[in-house]
Amino acid sequence: MVVDNSIENYEKTKEAIEFLKRFGAYEDVKKVTDTKTIRAGIGKLRNKRYRTRKGPLVVYGTENAKLTKAFRNVPGVETVNVHRLNL
Repeated sequence: MVVDNSIENYEKTKEAIEFLKRFGAYEDVKKVTDTKTIRAGIGKLRNKRYRTRKGPLVVYGTENAKLTKAFRNVPGVETVNVHRLNL
């Protein structure tokens, strides 16, 4: 999904969730929150207690964009700068 640069001005998590709902990506976020499980084995004792799925990836263009603070509290959603993408 490709969107314009106005998303980079989002500062609140509420705005970020509304954006995900508008573009139909919030179902993936709900799937991430529903599949949070406790890890099997000794990994629980090594600060890796929970296993979660990956959700949507938000790629932004400008450095120090405000949207990183808006999306950091949404489970499963990751943000990355376009210049720091690693394939």
